[in-house]
Amino acid sequence: MAETLFVANSGEDSISIISTREQREIKRFGVDQNEPSRLILHAGQLYCANASGGSVSRMRPDGGRHLTRCAGAGPHVMVARDEKLFVICNESDSVWRYDMRAFMPETATACGSWPIDMVAFGEGIAIANMMSSNICCFNEDLHCSASTMLDMIPLCLAGTNAPSGARLVACGMVSDDAGACAILGADASILRAMRTPWPISAVAPLLWQNAGIGVAVWQNRLCKLDWESDRVVWQTQTGRMPESVLVNERMGRIYVTCLQDACVEIYDFAGQLRARIPTGREPRGMALGKGGKIA
Repeated sequence: MAETLFVANSGEDSISIISTREQREIKRFGVDQNEPSRLILHAGQLYCANASGGSVSRMRPDGGRHLTRCAGAGPHVMVARDEKLFVICNESDSVWRYDMRAFMPETATACGSWPIDMVAFGEGIAIANMMSSNICCFNEDLHCSASTMLDMIPLCLAGTNAPSGARLVACGMVSDDAGACAILGADASILRAMRTPWPISAVAPLLWQNAGIGVAVWQNRLCKLDWESDRVVWQTQTGRMPESVLVNERMGRIYVTCLQDACVEIYDFAGQLRARIPTGREPRGMALGKGGKIA
């Protein structure tokens, strides 16, 4: 079965469906909510965070059967684990938990100033708070279990499965033109840090490699980061404003949404551009899954 890439087009309230085999958009459907920004695919359902609408939607992957639930202001990144959906809302400085079967909000709590990214980590989740420059870890009941201050403004997070144990990597900004990555241990304590040529604004981990693929949205760069040797392995130019990145390790492909160019770029693991696929306006988040037949 061919794999399908779903892309949230925040500038026109639509979602693009892209065939990765044919390397083209095969369908685009509208959503009624405001500014779809992030997507995840879980148990055959597509979930969408609506940044301006203050809501989260669930739908079939073909766009049918929409259900929408309230969230805090500015819902952003979502994480699914153990039939629970976690959503950070950066304009209300909160994290929400939903029951995915009933698709109803269960609880919410404050998480820090302007939560910018979130990943599953340990027995719960880890959240990067941009304005308070810290990482907060929560269990599934949304009780804070650890908090670590950073010497940078965090912009994104990645979880890795290094041979030496689980790691959390926070990437961010130390100045307008320079960035850093902080490698944290299982208890969220900082183990070490590495500098990057530019602030990494989004990152996708390469599981079991202790490495990741990052983008720098203001410098239009894509790079591979090796967190074992603390170096940038390669870098390449992208389209304008690479907003998010997603990797398919099995196929050896990297997907990048270019906000100002209204497209998705596909790269191989050596950083070579393989395809450029038009999308709707201002593409942001992506989700990858088995598409099958999309009517």
